[in-house]
Amino acid sequence: METPAPMPLMSCLAEINDPRRAGYACRHDLQDILAIAVCAVLCDMNSFEEMAFWAEHKTAWLKRFLKLEGGVPSHDTFNRVFRILDPRAFEEAFRRWVGGLVPAVASGTLAVDGKTVRGSGDGATSPIHLVSAFATDCGLVLGQQKVNDKSNEITAIPELLDALLIKGYLVTIDAMGCQSEIAAKILEKKRMQPRPRHVLAERIQAVSTARYGVVVEVALDHTLQPTSDHGDRFVHASHPFSMLYSVLSGRSGA
Repeated sequence: METPAPMPLMSCLAEINDPRRAGYACRHDLQDILAIAVCAVLCDMNSFEEMAFWAEHKTAWLKRFLKLEGGVPSHDTFNRVFRILDPRAFEEAFRRWVGGLVPAVASGTLAVDGKTVRGSGDGATSPIHLVSAFATDCGLVLGQQKVNDKSNEITAIPELLDALLIKGYLVTIDAMGCQSEIAAKILEKKRMQPRPRHVLAERIQAVSTARYGVVVEVALDHTLQPTSDHGDRFVHASHPFSMLYSVLSGRSGA
């Protein structure tokens, strides 16, 4: 089964509609704002002030792939945009981007569990309850789904699974999620989705061909074998990430 190349972050963010009115309010490109926010959060920036501070100190790097025609957005701009942005649309775009990266590490256990967000209820309103999918081996939350106030985890788990690539994982769920419909969905998604190692192999082949003009054959025992006359592209690796790094960096090993 042929797997499409992972979508770049900017392509995923381009699918989000800009909620701002045309004119001066849009002097900063929406994709720029969202891309800066994602990069800043990945660098442990946890507030709008910290996002703006981080961007000011990374302007030269950001200009390598962002327009920044209006300069670096201020913390007030981040605040205004995220206050009116459709959270569901942003979440779906982010999931699509992460979903293209996850197959490289898709192994081990995927723990699906629900937790109540501490301090989210005040007596008048019910606390927020989230169902999360946590990849234990790589320490990454692959997705979250809010449980509707008048529902429970049984209805939220299938919605969460719909957005995930789960083949290669051992999926664990607590007693509430042990429903025949949920089990059937897990088995169906595992049957329809490509194996993670095949996904990674296809992407390594695409990158090596496009960037270096080298055609490689990726064996499932984590070995790269050259199929062209470029004998220097011969790589043995013990982990998919080291394989990918070897191909992208042009390094070779024996």
